[in-house]
Amino acid sequence: MISPKITKEIQARLTQMNDEVVQARKQVKNIWIGVVIFSIVLLPIFYLNQAMILFIFVAVLAGIIGGGMHHHIIGKKKNLFKTQIISSLINQDENLGMTYAPQNHITPREFEYSDIFNNQIDRFNGEDLFTGLRGKTQFKFSEVFAEERHQRTDSKGHSTTYYETVFQGIFFVAEFNKKLKGFTKVVEGSDGFFEKLFSGKSKVVLENPNFEKIYNTYGNNQVEARYILTPDMMEKMLKLKEIFKTEIDYSFKENFIFVAIHSSKNKFELNTKQPVDKQQVNRIFDEIENVLQVIDVLALNVRIWG
Repeated sequence: MISPKITKEIQARLTQMNDEVVQARKQVKNIWIGVVIFSIVLLPIFYLNQAMILFIFVAVLAGIIGGGMHHHIIGKKKNLFKTQIISSLINQDENLGMTYAPQNHITPREFEYSDIFNNQIDRFNGEDLFTGLRGKTQFKFSEVFAEERHQRTDSKGHSTTYYETVFQGIFFVAEFNKKLKGFTKVVEGSDGFFEKLFSGKSKVVLENPNFEKIYNTYGNNQVEARYILTPDMMEKMLKLKEIFKTEIDYSFKENFIFVAIHSSKNKFELNTKQPVDKQQVNRIFDEIENVLQVIDVLALNVRIWG
């Protein structure tokens, strides 16, 4: 269990930042009051001149500007919390064996190399990259948001571009404790026919009905897939799903395990509606520890070879 070492210096910075966030909230409140007053004052002017459409346009524009200022002010405080508090606590504590880069993330190449998703990735971003060593296992993970571009054409021949989410959540990469020659993928709710058709992988039949109710397994080496997915490993993967209570997909390739933990919640973030204090720091460290359970629950530190 990792825990933050909050020194007097960090505590003083937390207190100062709390005052700054309180002030920022007041600024944001004043901005929205200004937007409302601005709209109320303009309403009778535009109404008398029968220009309600123009009023709506101006009111929406004022709302967009207000929202942008809101986002900038609060976002700045959240970034300061990450860079000045969380980064300092993690990067300066050698006992954690971990580094934190708030603005970085898993690369598109690493994400695509996992071969968990068959989709083409046209838009990719993320944040909150953690890298380190837990026991014997090297790991890295970050939040990731990957999208695929599509086009639709209406009856008049007009084309519209839109994006569909391929993955949103925590993408985790770690050393695997078995040397692999082939490729194995374990995913929820995929169609076996299309997986086989487009990836050249065949369905792997396993001897765990509870596991196969949730997961479909594909690979290019049936023997190795069963070597990876022992009865014990399958039970551990089911346990991990119980812990996270969300969709989790896996792939095993060379000496790596890739884990895609689906989530729409933005983690490792300061809640500006609550006091900036030790409790917020502890909550974020708990979120980090929760992700690191992937290593512990799957027993990745148990080395099979000598």
